[in-house]
Parts: sequence; structure tokens; C-alpha cells
Amino acid sequence: MHKFYEDTILNYINYMSKQFRDYTFYGFMKTEETIGCVINGNPVVAVHISSYEKSELESDDDVVTEQKMIDEGFLFVAVIYGIDNCSYMKRFKSKQLAVDWMYNTEFYETTDDCLFYNS
Repeated sequence: MHKFYEDTILNYINYMSKQFRDYTFYGFMKTEETIGCVINGNPVVAVHISSYEKSELESDDDVVTEQKMIDEGFLFVAVIYGIDNCSYMKRFKSKQLAVDWMYNTEFYETTDDCLFYNS
């Protein structure tokens, strides 16, 4: 259970960050209303990036695709955390590529290179 605050935004941050160990919270990204939590009228997802290489499977949706990505050297994970049971992950070859993606993406849309993340 996360610490409760009267400020809704702080509660969203705590709720969306509580389950991640070995990940760093990098911020929010605007998204579609169907997958994001609404903060100040904007649907957003929280983005967490792994602190070190993750060679084990993180997604339980498409293990074949994810294993292929791991085998190809995509070892850093960005978790795009939305509302319950509607989160995604994306793998990168370096942490810097993941961070660059986070800061250069204005609006998150699910794409073929994203895997479902059971949140």
C-alpha cells in the first residue's frame, strides 16, 4: 500500500511507482484516455526505466517476441504504466536510448514494438 496524500497528483505518483524495484521513475507522458490516468485533465502514463540490464522476461504476454528482443541485445526496459491492467513495456539496447526515447516522445501510442505489461 502506498502512502496516501490529500493531493491527487502525489497519490498517482505513489500508486504508479510503488511496484517497481531496480527502476527509475522518469516522468509522465501524455497518452490516450483509454490507457492513462487522468491528471489535471490530461491522460498520462508513468515511465520507469530499468537501472541495469534485464535479461529475464518482464512481460507475460508475448514471451517469444520478448525473448527474441533479449537475444538481439535489447536489455534495458521502459515500463509505460497506465491504468490497472493497461500498461506496456518497450526494450532498448542501452539505457541512454531509453532515456532519449522518453524525452523525445511527446505522446505515447502503443506500437508493434511494445509488449503488454501485466500491471
